[in-house]
Amino acid sequence: MSDQTMNLDDGVNNIDISVPVYGYRTFIDLPFDIVELSNGKHKIYDATSTYDARWCECQLVLSEADQAELTDFLSDSAKGRASSTVVISLSAGSGLHLFAPDKGDDGPFTVAMEILNRTGIGVDPWLYFKDSLRIVNQGAWPSYTPPAEVADGSITIDTITALRFPPDWFNPEVRYTTVMSLGRDGTALFVDRSTGGDSFKTRATLVCTENKMAALIARLVGTSRAGTFSLTTGDNHFPFGYDKGDDTTHTVRLLQNQIVVTHYDYNRFSVDLEFGWES
Repeated sequence: MSDQTMNLDDGVNNIDISVPVYGYRTFIDLPFDIVELSNGKHKIYDATSTYDARWCECQLVLSEADQAELTDFLSDSAKGRASSTVVISLSAGSGLHLFAPDKGDDGPFTVAMEILNRTGIGVDPWLYFKDSLRIVNQGAWPSYTPPAEVADGSITIDTITALRFPPDWFNPEVRYTTVMSLGRDGTALFVDRSTGGDSFKTRATLVCTENKMAALIARLVGTSRAGTFSLTTGDNHFPFGYDKGDDTTHTVRLLQNQIVVTHYDYNRFSVDLEFGWES
């Protein structure tokens, strides 16, 4: 097994096939019920990490020989077909983070595998097959120590410092609790629930190296979760629009029950995050 292959083992049979191509995504489902309150803030019920789930959606680009092995392995009920006990092993330092960087690139991982889509042999690349898979973690996580963090930028989320500013900037969503209606003559009439009900949210796509993404995901999923934490930004960042300022520390809450991490190039990952402003 090389760092360009992964080993699939059903306990009796095992095969080595090419690793997924870049662009694969890790989905982290969090058991959150999120409610917006009348004051514009949020409360979240967290059923705890016992009910977290992670899976990877990826594409394999396979030679005819590799396709033959994978087809045999996943079509045979005596092997990996409809099995939740397939073990994936990777070469040390493979760089393949099926379940996000905080869970490592070594394995072994006990998984269930499902073919989402497959194409026939094609021209690009010449005479290769393409299979889209969903790989769902089923077992305990192997021990893993992420690499030391290296500064990427100037943003801090909770205890994770020196994160890169979002390349596409912040996308704030500001909602004032005023409703205007017009009379027949165009006279404006308002219902105003006052500033105590105004709501401030923001979305951002963060781009990180492996070490920063590992630290960020581990913190958000392992510690911050449904609680409040800090978001510290710098000059001209204005994450929640002009109302809440730029160079300051905000108390925020994560407003999503699914986190998607994309590994789209060597040592480059992205994640879409949504925060609600608390104070």
